[in-house]
Amino acid sequence: MPPPPSSSSPSSPPSRLFPTLNLLLSITVFITALFLFQSGFLLKRVQLHDKSTCSDVSLSSSSCWLPRSFDRVVLVVIDALRYDFVQSERNEKDGKGREWMGQMPYTRDLVKKGALLSKALADPPTTTLQRLKALGTGGLPTFIDASDNFNSDAAVEEDNLLSQLVASGRNATLLGDETWLSLYPHGFHRTFAKESFDIHDLHTVDNYILEHLSSELSRSDWSLLVAHFLGVDHAGHKHGPEHIEMGAKLRQMDRVVKDVVSSLLPSDLLIVMGDHGMTGTGDHGGDSDDEVGAAFLAYSPSHSFPPRPLSSPSLQQIDLLPTLSLLLDLPIPFSSLGSPIEELFPDERRRALAVKLTAIQVDRFVSTYQRVTGGGLGVKLPEEVPSSLSDQRDLLSALQSSLRSQWTRFSLPLMRISLVVMADAVGALFSPPTLPSLIIRQSYLFLLLSLHLSPSSESSPALSILHLSIPLTIAYSLCYIVYRIISTVSLSTPSIFPSSLLILSFLIPFSNSFIISEPSILLFFLSSILIYSFYLTLSSSPSRSPSLSSLSSLPLLLFSLSLLRLHPLFHRCREEERDCLQYPSPLPFSSLPFDTRINRYLVSLLSSSLFYLFFRPSRSPPSSLLSLSSSLLLPSLLLTQLYFSSTLLPETLSLQYSFHFRCIAQLVYLLSTVSLTLSLLSPFSDPLLPPTLLRSISIPLYLILGEGLALPFVSLLFLLCRTPAIFPSRSITVVYLSLLLPYSFHYLGHSPTLSSIPWHAAFTGISGSSAPRWLAALLVFCHLFAPSLLLLPLLPSLGVSTTPIRMITAQALTRVIFSSGAVMLHRRHLMVWKIFTPHWIFTSLSLLVLLLSLSVSILLKRKIHPSQGASSTV
Repeated sequence: MPPPPSSSSPSSPPSRLFPTLNLLLSITVFITALFLFQSGFLLKRVQLHDKSTCSDVSLSSSSCWLPRSFDRVVLVVIDALRYDFVQSERNEKDGKGREWMGQMPYTRDLVKKGALLSKALADPPTTTLQRLKALGTGGLPTFIDASDNFNSDAAVEEDNLLSQLVASGRNATLLGDETWLSLYPHGFHRTFAKESFDIHDLHTVDNYILEHLSSELSRSDWSLLVAHFLGVDHAGHKHGPEHIEMGAKLRQMDRVVKDVVSSLLPSDLLIVMGDHGMTGTGDHGGDSDDEVGAAFLAYSPSHSFPPRPLSSPSLQQIDLLPTLSLLLDLPIPFSSLGSPIEELFPDERRRALAVKLTAIQVDRFVSTYQRVTGGGLGVKLPEEVPSSLSDQRDLLSALQSSLRSQWTRFSLPLMRISLVVMADAVGALFSPPTLPSLIIRQSYLFLLLSLHLSPSSESSPALSILHLSIPLTIAYSLCYIVYRIISTVSLSTPSIFPSSLLILSFLIPFSNSFIISEPSILLFFLSSILIYSFYLTLSSSPSRSPSLSSLSSLPLLLFSLSLLRLHPLFHRCREEERDCLQYPSPLPFSSLPFDTRINRYLVSLLSSSLFYLFFRPSRSPPSSLLSLSSSLLLPSLLLTQLYFSSTLLPETLSLQYSFHFRCIAQLVYLLSTVSLTLSLLSPFSDPLLPPTLLRSISIPLYLILGEGLALPFVSLLFLLCRTPAIFPSRSITVVYLSLLLPYSFHYLGHSPTLSSIPWHAAFTGISGSSAPRWLAALLVFCHLFAPSLLLLPLLPSLGVSTTPIRMITAQALTRVIFSSGAVMLHRRHLMVWKIFTPHWIFTSLSLLVLLLSLSVSILLKRKIHPSQGASSTV
């Protein structure tokens, strides 16, 4: 009697699914472990819901905490108002080409009337929502909070200035940016708010404020009026600070300040400030000097504020909250960490009381926070608040410095076990896909999910179980991998040298200098692989002298090397690259002079021609559906080029015809969708299906990237589709693609920094005021990770075996493991939030997009090669 077939026998129908199930399960376990890692690395601070009350500190029976100094406060927030926008004077020599310089003379000259003008430092991330949250609560933002900018429901639950004002029976009025309403939905009794997301619109919100500002200033039913103007920020995003539109906006804001000053009562206080600054390209989000250095001006008709002494510590934006609270006789919100701006208090006695009250409140908060979190801050508090003014100042400064350096709590147990599980998931890709191994990985998945759901993950039994079991499966996978390498790989294997370069590239995240120089390193590795492959082709010739057939790939080699070395023309310079020459390709078109815009448009016209020349169908597809899909390429390209022509129009005409150009972009999306649908409905056995799919996906990405990146996108398509013909083996092709993916991120004008995120892509073909936020985020993702999406139709054309998919998946997962290990190792490094963490975030997000493409590629491959796809080794 013959033995029953084993579970892994090819004749057993369930076992045919094991390779695919093993791949998908390993990916799922890896992603779950990655999210667990980020929860250990990017922990949000614990929010305390304690509320300050008048009875907490009682210094006078006639007041709450401190008798009020002003009856009303007018808070004018000019988004992205950098300090030098206000402080600088117009100089014809230095101001040439600097349209922002000296455009607010009235505001600057208020200092002569007793105003206080200073730079107020914003804590990164310098994004509007985080800054407004800090202004209202006085707390420090965490790095991961930057993701809330796409969240329309981010209401503040902590104690804040608006809730204290409401509790005291007084009112606040809002004009302008509706982000305030998403943070403080119950804080205003009257609002005139507008959507703030459309960075192309410079005037709608500002003009809406001006319609109501004068009448609101004349009313007496409010104690706080917030007017948040957006035009300066939007002018920076759209044009950059050097553009004439920036000068016009700053002059308008100067007139606004003049009008507000003329309407103030003697008992009013005017605060004019920026929530953050902007870089030389109009971006923000990071922690460069230009991004954190916002303007701050305080003025009152009845008070003359002394200038801030040079010996005083830098003014922090969070200092405004305790200052306004005490000036309006409100309790300082419980989570406030700022110091009072002493110059705004009218006499020495009140200044001393303000410092004492603030020190008492910060001491209360820190002691409560440490009790709730089990001393997680590591801050040592005195037994009681010092009595002397200098000691109180020192206490506030010491607590703030300590909190800034220790605020982020890392969970090392979660981070370590996540790294180990991720390593095991990669090992599972190379191990035999058996039923027991699938059951083990499934159990790991459930254990990881239990850690996610556990209120105290570090003490969960699941953590102990993983610690005991994971090393065994890793050891098994490692032994199997080593056995396979010893039995199949020799020193003469052609892929050893390329694979060594791939392994070296995994080490880039461990050095901040390597991260900054990543494009140059990857360029060297890719060029080396191309030259090495050509050498292999020559050496494989049976005769000693190269044959004509072996030299036939030389033109392709030289052309590919030339395309790779075009990267500096498209490179987005980082702040750390002091000698970097910034070319105009990745910059917003509206920030460029007209002749440069014409040159960019002509280059995009050439790129569209090359696109059609290189990727049009070489022959008519036998399928009528594919033929129809291919015929949509030319009209899609023509419409895309017509959309690019909007960059040549003056500002007024561009706004006038913005609806028409949005319709053109939407028509391109529609044609691409129709083309993709026709391709998927055609026979999967047609060999022309993958290139047709590639064209259908490429056109909308080409549109989203814009005319400035048209040439690098077409060049990248060539490097992805044509250059692999040089390689003598599929393994080298896989290594090449694995290195090209991270290189193409830089090649398309991106940089792993928050301030370089291409927010303008969110409005390609959609209206910023009416489109859902998820759609805008999707367009930004497509701009950032277009190369990963291009792999979707490309991989099925590599042949029947799914080994390329497995290998590309493995290298992408390994790259994230090394990047995760780097941020864990450098978690206390000076540059962890500036360099290491953004690089890790972009690498992880790129992985998620890549895995989506790979998953769809598996399905396509099984459709295109149905007979072999089910049983091929994954």
